[in-house]
Amino acid sequence: SILGQADGSFLLSYMGTLAEQYDSTGKVIREYTLCSGDTNIRNDVAAIGSTLITLNQEQNGFVLYDLETGKEKNQIAASKTQWKLLRAGSENDFYYMDEKGLHHVSVDGKLTETIIDASDMPSLLENKSAYSFEMGKDNSSYVLYKDASGNCSIKYYHYASVQNAPDQPPAQSKSIRIIGLSQSNTIMRAVNEFEKQYPDIKVDFQSYGEQVKQGSLSETIRIMNTEILSGKSGPDLILLDKLPAKSYIEKGALADLTELYREFQGDDALLDSIVPQDGENVYSIPVRFSVPLLYGSEHAMEQVGSIRKINEFLKNPGDTPLFENVVSQALAESLLLMHYNEITANLPDEQAIKEYMDAVAGLGEYVNATAEDAEMSEGYEEMYLLSLGTASCLGRDLAAVREVKTIWDLAEPAAFAEQYDQKYSLIDGLYIPYDSIGINAMSENQEAAKDFLRILFSYNMQNIDMGEGFPVNKKAFEAIHAVEAEEELFFSWEENGERVSITCENPGESQVEAFKEMVKGIHKPLQID
Repeated sequence: SILGQADGSFLLSYMGTLAEQYDSTGKVIREYTLCSGDTNIRNDVAAIGSTLITLNQEQNGFVLYDLETGKEKNQIAASKTQWKLLRAGSENDFYYMDEKGLHHVSVDGKLTETIIDASDMPSLLENKSAYSFEMGKDNSSYVLYKDASGNCSIKYYHYASVQNAPDQPPAQSKSIRIIGLSQSNTIMRAVNEFEKQYPDIKVDFQSYGEQVKQGSLSETIRIMNTEILSGKSGPDLILLDKLPAKSYIEKGALADLTELYREFQGDDALLDSIVPQDGENVYSIPVRFSVPLLYGSEHAMEQVGSIRKINEFLKNPGDTPLFENVVSQALAESLLLMHYNEITANLPDEQAIKEYMDAVAGLGEYVNATAEDAEMSEGYEEMYLLSLGTASCLGRDLAAVREVKTIWDLAEPAAFAEQYDQKYSLIDGLYIPYDSIGINAMSENQEAAKDFLRILFSYNMQNIDMGEGFPVNKKAFEAIHAVEAEEELFFSWEENGERVSITCENPGESQVEAFKEMVKGIHKPLQID
């Protein structure tokens, strides 16, 4: 990319860690080291007069260089974020955009202000990447977004003044509060929409995720329990994932949402698969869900269909390998999650725990599971609960488990099924609910909280893929279709002394429709306490 200057000189960068400065004759006169990540001069470098601005190596601030001497002039601190896009201002200032919003900075570093918060830029939360931006008049801006399929869109942000009519009293502001153990882009998108429809109500969404990282999960849950059970001063809405929802129901801390649930009809009807059985009261509703799939050879899949079947298989295993290259920790966790309802059905009966432990120990020894720690890439562990093994390209009796949270997650099971005549199926009708949300029974803002849920579960809110699971809105789920993209994933590994490989592509329309039909069979939520 090229950035021209008034005197005819220019800067050149080509997605590397170096920017070259040319004079007006085209001669290289100077080089600048850029941030060590992938760098695009149009996005990560700006020039104001004789000052060059770029990211520092730590990506937590900016370095300013004098273009006439090449020497460093100043450094300006900023919050550390995964990416930053830069644009020069009109005088001695510049703008940058990151996942926290759009910011304005003076070159002397004395002024740093956020002019548009990320909460007012919903496209940032819709599984889209900000690709570039330009500033307009009065701090308005144009932002170019690109989604995972390569589709681009431009959003225009500007300020508008709103005045009450002379005979209209100012709106009385109030707020509702949401708490949970983790952040949710789906919830944040609904917060943004709710505040548009109800401008007199402010929504505060507090995630305790950082506190879990700094302390412990059990200590954080204890703090949240105290807050939830504190009465009227507690939160209005609660994200119940990983929280003791059953205990809250027993203590009367969650409001009965049965009537509200029945209210969801027409475009806002929810999937039949998650409808409670007759006579059951509803205290929470999942916002999204995923589906754990078991895939591989039909025979191998049959052997791991339950804890009882695993222990029966281990009495006379023959030469069925079942799993390969498995870590003991991942095996134990996956078996617990796959058969959580079976294992916990008769607690505190110790026999169920013993049978599970026997299955883990016996199967781990049989498949030569390694004792090393299971390493997962940063962020992956929070996104996916289940991942175990790989199916076979040689027709051997191997099974694997994958949590399908997006259509792309279906690619691997579908590729084995199509290319190697493998099978994939539900695991005993199991599904994993995400962002299960309930209303605090002691909240004084229950009607506003219900209005928030009406927006959250509406088709208009649920029909955007946020990468956080499938929608529970029936119309939004039925509208899911194959993605036309040339994305491929190539696997290669050693199996039985032979090098084998498989290429996974985006699932086609027929595979997506078959999966949607399969999902009609889910009926057991994996509620982990």
